[in-house]
Amino acid sequence: MRKAVHAVIVLASCLSACALRPPGDDVRFVSLWYCKGGSAFGMYFDEKGAAVVSAASHLYMLQPVPSESGRRYVDGEVELIERRGRMDLIGAAGGPYLDCVGDSRRVVNPPR
Repeated sequence: MRKAVHAVIVLASCLSACALRPPGDDVRFVSLWYCKGGSAFGMYFDEKGAAVVSAASHLYMLQPVPSESGRRYVDGEVELIERRGRMDLIGAAGGPYLDCVGDSRRVVNPPR
């Protein structure tokens, strides 16, 4: 039950972020990531390829950077690392977010 409530809060945060975006931005999928230890965060990719992450009522805009394996996104203090379909979110509020698995079945059509 606690995970479900947390997931709803994360999704609501992502939806709020979408509603604040300028018209013309088109977000179609919000992924929820469920992590070892019960934490969770939401994210989507904007039109420029940045990862927009919502964790513990904080919003982070993480830019892609070169990585030897997997994908990596950073903003100076927060880092999102993807390897083999799993994510680690390091430095974000409410963490740790480690060994997270995603659920990207939720389709979002933000208001215009």
